[in-house]
Formats: sequence, C-alpha cells, structure tokens
Amino acid sequence: MDRRATKLSALLAGVVLLAGCSGAVTVPLTPQQMNERYAPMVQSIKDELTSRSSMYTWGEVPQAQAYRSEGNCRVSIYFLAEKNDQWTREHWIRWDDELLQRVNDIVTAYGFEARDSIGHVPSQLAAYLNTNAEGAELMVRLQTSITIRVNSPSYSCG
Repeated sequence: MDRRATKLSALLAGVVLLAGCSGAVTVPLTPQQMNERYAPMVQSIKDELTSRSSMYTWGEVPQAQAYRSEGNCRVSIYFLAEKNDQWTREHWIRWDDELLQRVNDIVTAYGFEARDSIGHVPSQLAAYLNTNAEGAELMVRLQTSITIRVNSPSYSCG
C-alpha cells in the first residue's frame, strides 16, 4: 500500500512539475472549444456591462487571439458592442476604476488570471448610409471594443 502511495505521489509531483514548466506542450483549442471555454465568463462580463447601459447590444461570439508574452501564452478576448439608434454621451459606458475592478473580479472568479492590460478602446463612430424606401438616411453606429487578456496555459500560441 505504501509503495502505491509513493508511486502516486511521484506521479503527481511529475504532473505538477510539467504543468509548471514554461516549455510545456500546449494543446491548441478550436474556435468552438475556445468559445465554450470562455463563453460563461464573457457572458458574465456582458451582463455587467449591460446593467450599466441598456443602449448596447453585445455580439454573440467574442473574437479570441493567442499571443506569446514574457514566455507565456496569453489570449486576448475582445468583443464588439454596437447600437444603431439615436444616442448621447450619457448612453456610453463609463469605463472607470470600479468597472475595471468588477471585470477583474469576474475574470478571477472563472479561474483565469486577469492582466493589468484589460482596457477599453475609445469608442469610434462609424457613419454609413442606410438606403430605404424613403431614401438615403444617415445612420450612426457606435462601436465599443472591449479587450480582456488572460493567461491561458491550455491554448497554444502556435
């Protein structure tokens, strides 16, 4: 019994050692696996943002991009908010320290390490012509891009 316990202990130590090794082999995730892995966390963040401004409609599938930084593989998750409607500055989400902390808390709650580079890309206005039966009407689209970076040991940078 002691021999088996010793073998198991040695095996677990090896697994921990491999997991902690910066040169460990990682398994690439497919876009579907990527979405499944991060979808619950992203939905929680969307809910938080929506509670602050009902003027935004959040895209269903976040975009994800892997990159290598400081020897670690990290994943950038970014998604777009847009609203085709009349809007004013008070409809914008105020990206302040409180919201940043809340997003950090959500990321941490899902077992990921939030990076200090979580950020809000300044809103961009995109004007385009929407032709309808009444003629050409100028529409304004507000786009807000949110980027969240997390350490992801199971995602391959390629």
